[in-house]
Amino acid sequence: MLNLSLRRCVDCQFFKKDFLTDPKFGKCMRFPKEAHPDYYWVTGIKEDHKIEYYYCAVARDVDSMCGMPGKKFEPRP
Repeated sequence: MLNLSLRRCVDCQFFKKDFLTDPKFGKCMRFPKEAHPDYYWVTGIKEDHKIEYYYCAVARDVDSMCGMPGKKFEPRP
């Protein structure tokens, strides 16, 4: 049965779609990942860290994030 009150990630202001991929691989900008370890001690090269985000599917699967009901959903302005 279709749930018309469903809070879809693609309708949320925190949804970020990679321009090359399908929206089902979208990421949620509300939940940044922790920075990756610095490999300076291995390579001797200081790397700039870019911010990574969790996939929306992960955020909807984890109750402390959005969970299935989309608790942190905010509609696009």
